Amino acid sequence: MPLPPPALLQQYELVADAVRSVPVPKGVRLRRIDFDTDSTGYPAIHIVFAVSRRLGTSAAVVRSIGNLQDAVRDAVDAVIGVLQVERIPYVRFEDAR
Repeated sequence: MPLPPPALLQQYELVADAVRSVPVPKGVRLRRIDFDTDSTGYPAIHIVFAVSRRLGTSAAVVRSIGNLQDAVRDAVDAVIGVLQVERIPYVRFEDAR
């Protein structure tokens, strides 16, 4: 597989730094960041977090996950704005298994 161009590597590094700068609740960890397209073919950034089942589904947990999603999206949007690139950030959560 060929290496991505340097500009894309720089975008990835800046986005990854922005995502990692957001505090993550206990039981949640960053699984991966993928630069790809969405279902319509538009450039996208897919950010996937693994969530431990031990967290449960209480209102407080759901709220903290929602806050994480908003904070990550805002951080990535800020980087996208500085870079002046068009990409939609998608934040997703998966079982940590």
